[in-house]
Amino acid sequence: MTWRERYQRASFRGVEFAVRRSDAQVGRRTALHEYPQRDDPWPEDMGRAARRFTVDGVLVGVDYDQVRDRLIAALEAKGPGLLVHPFFGRRTVSLVGPVRISESPSDQGGMASFSLDFVEAVGNAQPQARADTAGALSEAATAVKSQARADFAKRFAAAGKPDFVRVSAAQGIRDAMTAVQNARRGLLADASILSEFNAELRNVTGQAGALMNTPADLAARIQDAVGGVRGVAAVPSGALASLRQLFGFRLSGGSGGAGATPSRLQDSTNRAAISSLVVASAMSEAVEVVAGLEFESYDQAVSLRDDLGDNLDALAMEADESAYLPIVALRAALVRDISARGADLARVARYTPGATLPALVLAHRLYGDASRDEALIARNPLAVRHPGFVPGGVSIEYLRDAQ
Repeated sequence: MTWRERYQRASFRGVEFAVRRSDAQVGRRTALHEYPQRDDPWPEDMGRAARRFTVDGVLVGVDYDQVRDRLIAALEAKGPGLLVHPFFGRRTVSLVGPVRISESPSDQGGMASFSLDFVEAVGNAQPQARADTAGALSEAATAVKSQARADFAKRFAAAGKPDFVRVSAAQGIRDAMTAVQNARRGLLADASILSEFNAELRNVTGQAGALMNTPADLAARIQDAVGGVRGVAAVPSGALASLRQLFGFRLSGGSGGAGATPSRLQDSTNRAAISSLVVASAMSEAVEVVAGLEFESYDQAVSLRDDLGDNLDALAMEADESAYLPIVALRAALVRDISARGADLARVARYTPGATLPALVLAHRLYGDASRDEALIARNPLAVRHPGFVPGGVSIEYLRDAQ
């Protein structure tokens, strides 16, 4: 193929014009360093220079004035545009400086000539500062778990207590591990670590008698077991669903009450401490799942934010004074993170077609992209029974891009 065959008709933003001549400026950027009392300069390479294109064009013909007006509109439009260069092909460029258009009458009916200066435009590659809301959310969740361990260590006591207190505490630990195991059931798990997770639950259950003597170690092992639900999950959504099952964990029984002996009060305190530790740990782990979750829509993000926020509010109301502020801080971090990451997401909207149409047609009408028909079908499994016949008069759901 010769250069004549590769030659392309010039245009900018779709407005074609003839080219008299063109120039291109290419090369490297160099910073020249010259030092006192030294004969050798140092040309420092600063990277490739921006490519610049100068095109001398002309419009000729009886309707040149109409084409001229379209070209002026294209030149005055904001932002980069597509230049089809006769020799360099398709380039995304920005216009440099104003353009002078010269016109003169001719036997052909009129002519306009001009010179266009362009520079390549590849977008802003500079880093932009943005708050790490997901990182702050994870830190806040870690603070809640740390405080929960400290509070458990202060409240829980079984060493040196009567046998019924120790038996009750051991049963509470076993019940907690059973709840964690039940939460894991039905979860699509990573088989490579599932056996390790199950072994840890059995170890905590079997070592309950010894662990009771060191409340700080017991708290850490319980939290590791709860965190294992998140670790063993193959997908984040599964981990979140499983951890939710632990939000309502409560150990029943206990022998405390009005007029109870100190030992019986400690029995109730121990069971309450185990319950609080499991719930606080499960909510913190759930929030950490959210920190790494990709949302499909703004509505999904807001719904999750409100649901977890309500659960954290309930947890804060029941918490000791020392745990209240970390939980409130976690809730605030949750709102900031989801609000920031969900702000630009598509919104869920509804549309009722007036007539039965193929999903391809509706996808093109709603999205301007017929290839998104499968996403439309998947979002409306009950309404769309056949991709060729989306029933008219039936409301369907779709994602509308944020304005």
